[in-house]
Amino acid sequence: MTLTIRGNLKKEIDVKVQLHTSVFRANEIIEDLKKNHPQIKIIAISGGGGIKKADCLKLAESIGADRILEKPIERKDLLFEVHALLSQHQTRHKEV
Repeated sequence: MTLTIRGNLKKEIDVKVQLHTSVFRANEIIEDLKKNHPQIKIIAISGGGGIKKADCLKLAESIGADRILEKPIERKDLLFEVHALLSQHQTRHKEV
């Protein structure tokens, strides 16, 4: 599966993709995004589906997810992770 992204990828928050698909398809998408848009930041969120949540998220992290969260998640946890990624992004741009 190939996911094509069109548009300006210079915004702080670029793409939100919510998929109800198999773990392996979702991980193909993560690999494809990181390969074609290495600057993009990915938060993988999983309830596990047919496999253990922890295994699913470890796989997502190993192929490029910047942060991982296990469902059910609380709003504060998601906001924390988004803030951490944006802060990291802003710090890198100030150094350049």
